[in-house]
Amino acid sequence: MYLDHFKLELEPFALAPDANFLFLSISHKKALVYLNYALWNKDSFMLITGAVGSGKTILLQRLLRTIPETTIAITINQTQITPIEFLEVVADQLGLKKPEKLTKAKLYKLLKTFFADNADKSIVFIIDEAQKMPIDTLEELRMLSSNDFTNVDVNISIILSGQPELRAMIESPELEQLNQRIRLKYDLQMLGPSESVEYIRYRLMRAGQTLDLFSQNSLSKIYQYTNGLPRKINMLCDTSLTCAFADGHKTITTAQVDDSATELQWQQTGAQLTLDKKIASEEIEEEVKSNIKKQKEPNFEENTAIYLRNIEKQLSKIAISLRLIAQGKKK
Repeated sequence: MYLDHFKLELEPFALAPDANFLFLSISHKKALVYLNYALWNKDSFMLITGAVGSGKTILLQRLLRTIPETTIAITINQTQITPIEFLEVVADQLGLKKPEKLTKAKLYKLLKTFFADNADKSIVFIIDEAQKMPIDTLEELRMLSSNDFTNVDVNISIILSGQPELRAMIESPELEQLNQRIRLKYDLQMLGPSESVEYIRYRLMRAGQTLDLFSQNSLSKIYQYTNGLPRKINMLCDTSLTCAFADGHKTITTAQVDDSATELQWQQTGAQLTLDKKIASEEIEEEVKSNIKKQKEPNFEENTAIYLRNIEKQLSKIAISLRLIAQGKKK
C-alpha cells in the first residue's frame, strides 16, 4: 500500500515471521548460539522461552536454514495433540505413515525401524508453541528420544520453544525425567531502547530503504508504546507508515505514532505516563517562576495584559496536569 510512497521494495514490518528480517540483538544472538549447540551436539535438549512476539519462531526458522544434510528435522507447530496423534505426525513427516489407521504398537515398530536404518544420521525434534502440548504428549516425546526406545545409539536432540509458562510445565513433578535431560534453558529478552532503534532501521534497510523514515522522537515514542517487543514494534511501525502515507508525509513523526497507537487502542507504559506528568509539572513550575520574576520588574504594571495571558496559560497547564494525574490514579 505504501511501498512506492516510501520507496520500499518489501514490507518492512510484516507480522509473519521471516528469517530474512531476523535482527540479532544481544539476547537473540545468544539464543541462536544455544540453539546451534542443541542442534550439533549429541543428546542435547534445549528449552527456549519468551513472551508472545519476542522472536522465538523467527530464530527457529533461521536455525532450520542451517541444518546439514546429515540431520533429519521434525518440526511440530500444532501442539495440542494426543500422544498417538504425535506419533502419527512424526511418522508422516518421516514419510512412514500408511493410508490405514495404525495402532500405537505399529507406529512404534515403524519408528524403531526408521531410527535403526538411519543410525548414522542425527535427528532433531523442534517443537514450537510447546506450552500447549499436553503433559502426556511431552512425556511421549521424551520416551521416543531415549535409547531404551530406539535400541540403537541414535543422535536425537529436542528443542522446545514456548511462552514463559512452558518452563513451569517442564519443571513440574510430572515431567521431572524430561527436565533432567534439558541441558540448556534460555529466556529470550525484549529489545532495549537502542536495540529497538537498530531493529527498526535494520528492517527498513532489508526492505530497501536506507534513509531514516522515522524521526528520532518518533523512535523514542515507539519504544514507550512497545517496551521493545518486536511484534508490537512491527504493528506500530506498519500502522504509522500507513498513517503517514494517508496524510501525504514522507517521514514519521510522534503525531503519526500517537495516532497509530490510538488506532491500536494502546497506552504508553506506566513509566512514560509518570514522566509526562513530571514534565507537565516542571513546565508549570517554570511558568510560575517566570511570572514571579516579571512581578518584580519595574515595568510590571505596563505589562498587565501579557501577565494575564500568561496566567491563563498557566491555569490551562495545571488543568492538563490534573487530568493526567487523575487518569493515572484510575489505572
